[in-house]
Amino acid sequence: RINENMSVLGGLNRYDVSNGKVTTLTGHYVVSGDEMAPIVGAAYENKEIALRAELVMQLETDVTLTAQSALNPTAALTAVTGAKMVLPQTMTLNLQSGIAEDTLLFGSIHKADWKTANITIPQNGAVAATGSSFSNSTAYSIGLGRKLTDDLSVLGSYSMEDGGGATSTSSFTMNDGHQTLGLAARYTRDNMTITGGYSYAKVGDVKVTSSGLTSDYKDNKVTGFGFKLGFSF
Repeated sequence: RINENMSVLGGLNRYDVSNGKVTTLTGHYVVSGDEMAPIVGAAYENKEIALRAELVMQLETDVTLTAQSALNPTAALTAVTGAKMVLPQTMTLNLQSGIAEDTLLFGSIHKADWKTANITIPQNGAVAATGSSFSNSTAYSIGLGRKLTDDLSVLGSYSMEDGGGATSTSSFTMNDGHQTLGLAARYTRDNMTITGGYSYAKVGDVKVTSSGLTSDYKDNKVTGFGFKLGFSF
């Protein structure tokens, strides 16, 4: 904290891929790897109206992968050298403000530079090289929170993310963006906070054409549950 209104933050996000498997038309691939990605940010607050504006950036980070490949899932795997995954540079703007007594409006804009952050697995003998071809994306969310009692609050939210289009040539593309509805509740007692949430997402249909064959990903849905236990000091 710099003063009553301004603060800065920094930290690390850890990403881990453990025995991740991908089977495409050209081969079967198994990868593992982990890396730390640095994050930096700044925030402005006005507690009188519950206003907070926070800007957070994660820097683009290379992840060296340990990879193996084979012609199909039943064949013997052999090691691949030079496999790499790039975590994208992301920028997130989080906003919140009180709009009435015990009522909070909040939202966010999240931009990810996926176009320069892809997965690359080189050719390995007769097994062809493979990789992703992602597009930059921007996600938006908006929600409303309501304090029911001194201990209990609830919220609802809507979010959407644009995709790279209804067609793709990358075997790693399985959707064209998404639209998501979320519900959550938070209970506070002394210095402990318990938060639980549920989300339902409808992902956009996409048709993938690779090696002369076409795959349709359509009518897909994703549900999620989350739980967080926090203590303040």
